[in-house]
Amino acid sequence: MDFFVLMFLFTLSYQIVGFVFYFVIAYVVWKFRKTAFKSSFFHLILLGFILNFTTFLNSFLSLRLPMFTKTSGFLAPFFLQFTKEHSEKWLCIPHALHFAFAYGQYNFNFGVCLNRWTIIKFNNFETRWKAYFWVFIVVTIGVPAALVIPILLNTSYYSQNEYWNTFYIDSTFDRKNIYMILTPYLAVVTGVHIYMNISSYRKMIELAKSGFSVPDKRFLVISFYVFTVDMFLTTLSVANCTILNFQPFTDNLTVLSWIAFCTPFASDVLTFCSPLLTFTMCHSVSVTASKMKRRNMVPAPDEVYPVPAVMSQTIGVSIFRENK
Repeated sequence: MDFFVLMFLFTLSYQIVGFVFYFVIAYVVWKFRKTAFKSSFFHLILLGFILNFTTFLNSFLSLRLPMFTKTSGFLAPFFLQFTKEHSEKWLCIPHALHFAFAYGQYNFNFGVCLNRWTIIKFNNFETRWKAYFWVFIVVTIGVPAALVIPILLNTSYYSQNEYWNTFYIDSTFDRKNIYMILTPYLAVVTGVHIYMNISSYRKMIELAKSGFSVPDKRFLVISFYVFTVDMFLTTLSVANCTILNFQPFTDNLTVLSWIAFCTPFASDVLTFCSPLLTFTMCHSVSVTASKMKRRNMVPAPDEVYPVPAVMSQTIGVSIFRENK
């Protein structure tokens, strides 16, 4: 069997498992959204599930199937009919959505960080998050939609990667122009993201020294993990932008091809970052999900580990009782 077919099946297998796991987390949060998981942090988890799942579905046309299809493969005739000279206008929609979802995922990660930072740094900010959560949704959707308009106004088509002998989606707007818009945005968001994580962690150290019981080690893990994911993805975007615009290497095609090969895996890390952190760092979610699995039923209200009100207002992250 072809290497790229095996890679596609491998990625698809863990993606299916990952989204089943993600769905369970989202279901638990949704089921108890008015009791144990009513804070704005968990509203973000539900928003993230919708965003990441739609990103995954759209990526089949915009990234995964083209990338894992050889030019002589089974699906090659499909991609060959959408060349630069014979493309269809509708193809610009999944292409534009591909980058819109990239912005959206970064906005979501940024929102989770902003949520923690504002609630840790400022008193009674949870009520503002709940009151204006719709504003965050509008920004998360609206800003990416505006930034990908140039792709929608041009023609998208499938081109051939001469290094891998596979396909990739391109646009008459030119990839280097797309990355000239995307990269600065991601760099700024990641920079602010890093600042807020460091600031939040320092604030939690101050709270701990003042006598508050806070999970500083857990928060440090979250901060480091999100920082690593964002930095890696931003590095890929910066590399794409630099190579496409300045061509600094003697063999730019090889470097670009390997970056393209890494992109789906980087996207998966970004997608499954949220549910994994929620499950491992939020004791209440993991305990509730485990009980629902063991009993194959919805647990009684007293079996759900609620967020203590004082802690919820103080640090606004995954602070739960360890025992009933």
